[in-house]
Amino acid sequence: MKTAILRKDGSTVIERIQVAEGLWERGVGLLGRKSLAPGNAMMFRNCACVHTCFMRFRLDFLFLDPEYRFLRMVSDVGPFRVVHGGRGARTVIEMQAGWFNSDGIEEGSTFELA
Repeated sequence: MKTAILRKDGSTVIERIQVAEGLWERGVGLLGRKSLAPGNAMMFRNCACVHTCFMRFRLDFLFLDPEYRFLRMVSDVGPFRVVHGGRGARTVIEMQAGWFNSDGIEEGSTFELA
């Protein structure tokens, strides 16, 4: 699986993102995992809606537009929920609930992948 780093203004925001690209990777996602270490996340491109069916831990979701501009964050989502990114969402980043520091990130903040 391809990995990336998420940065904002040259500073690392998420150290290791697994980019789910193929049908299998997108279909499985984080299913079966008991947790996800701080600094780790999974990214789904061309995705505006996610579910937490059968998840074993709570998640935070970061929704971005096609240019990786921040649209919204949905925090502490439990199992068996559906979350929509809203208008313009095209990428979602999933991470374990509670570790992501969103200070200084506001609507329109632009991220970059490295």
